[in-house]
Amino acid sequence: MRIPFLLLGIVLGLMLTPVHADTTLPTRSRGRQAVDKMVFPPMKFKLPQVGDEVLRRVLSNGMVVWMVPDSTLPWVRARLAVRGGTLHESLPQHGLVALTSTVQRTGGTRNLSPEELHRKLELEAIELYSDFSAEFSLLELDFLSEGLETGLELLSEVARHPRFDAAQLEIAREQFHEELRRQNDTPSRITHREFPYLVFGEDPSGRKLSWPTLQTISREDLLAWHARIWTPDRAFLAVAGDFEPDALMARLESVFGDWKPNGVALPEVPSLGTEPANGVFLVERPLNQSHVVMGHMGISRHDPDLEPIEVMDYILGSGSFSSRLVERIRNRAGLAYSVSSRIGIKDPRRGSFRIAFQTRTDATHRAIDMVRTEIEELREQPVSEAELQQARASLLNSMVSWFDNPFQTVCRFMDLELQGKPYDYFQTRMDNLRAITREDVQRVARRVLQPDRLILLVVGNSEGFDASLEDLGPVQKVELQTVP
Repeated sequence: MRIPFLLLGIVLGLMLTPVHADTTLPTRSRGRQAVDKMVFPPMKFKLPQVGDEVLRRVLSNGMVVWMVPDSTLPWVRARLAVRGGTLHESLPQHGLVALTSTVQRTGGTRNLSPEELHRKLELEAIELYSDFSAEFSLLELDFLSEGLETGLELLSEVARHPRFDAAQLEIAREQFHEELRRQNDTPSRITHREFPYLVFGEDPSGRKLSWPTLQTISREDLLAWHARIWTPDRAFLAVAGDFEPDALMARLESVFGDWKPNGVALPEVPSLGTEPANGVFLVERPLNQSHVVMGHMGISRHDPDLEPIEVMDYILGSGSFSSRLVERIRNRAGLAYSVSSRIGIKDPRRGSFRIAFQTRTDATHRAIDMVRTEIEELREQPVSEAELQQARASLLNSMVSWFDNPFQTVCRFMDLELQGKPYDYFQTRMDNLRAITREDVQRVARRVLQPDRLILLVVGNSEGFDASLEDLGPVQKVELQTVP
């Protein structure tokens, strides 16, 4: 009998590291206490290895290919990534990467009109996606293994020779226009946009889309941007599924081999400016609950204390119902249905640390005070051994699901190369997590959590607050821009 991947992942996740009964947190339910007493025998988890399950090859033009062959299903999935994302676009052209990515998918190719491309994808049962991030632009393709040749030819055509049809550009532009019209419709949209801007300003990590700017971006701009970043010496392909590696490489050489490097460097990523001072910011909205985000600049993905910081963040608020913020703000005080923390650990420069929650209007100040108290306590007092064990076990166990399927596995390893990390990073991460002590957690909490630099953003009705936000510092009103 074969166990489904998801069920197997859950079982392995529970069994990977023993869970100890010791806990100092009060007010546990009987069910939770019973779970805490469960002890599972340790089970070894074998990480995939480069050269074994995972293969890395390079085409003659410098394009890197990562592969995980798997014949379980007659299916192939591929992701093509090139260096070049929103970190590389200039302020006067903010939105160029987003428009380029969208129209690269919808705008046809040199040999296929948008309609012809759409029909061909439908006829061949191929799914094609485009996406982008701060550092990369992506294309992703799903297709039956019997259509491998057609799938790779289409991937090459869309990657190398997009048409950027003018009509499709206008459709994409109008879609972004509609998004901007609705950007203030919900409190979460407001906080997701305004908080990064308060932390990073006009840096690429904080910029806000502007309709006047989007209106100036032309088809020629899209063509120029594509010509600059889509080059094989900055391209990485991850492929998983039903194929034979040598045959796949031969086919890739056939459809991509004549793609030549353009010799043009990427635009430089700007240095981060000075970290902003703390501040209290208010967006007045007639709401019956307040939406609160507080935080400051965070860390780089290359921080030497990455794993202790993850453990610290888990204990504070990213560990869901195991975290202090949920246990104390939600469960004990009943002040928030949802509360969490997050430290960005994927940014090449510095990400952000943030805590977000919603609370009823007449408890806004009290909830903010409680969150600030939790930050201070984590800095000043060591965490309990039970908290440390829970956080370590959870983060270790979660790694089982990182390799749920062949495509997820191959993308994990390609991402290591894209992010400049060694191929043995996963094993190193597991070793580092197991070695973390209570003292490590307190040390990184004191270094990373900076209460005196907190930027506080509240979206809500100040007339109903239980106390004035002026107690926390001068309040600056944020006036929201509307787009006609």
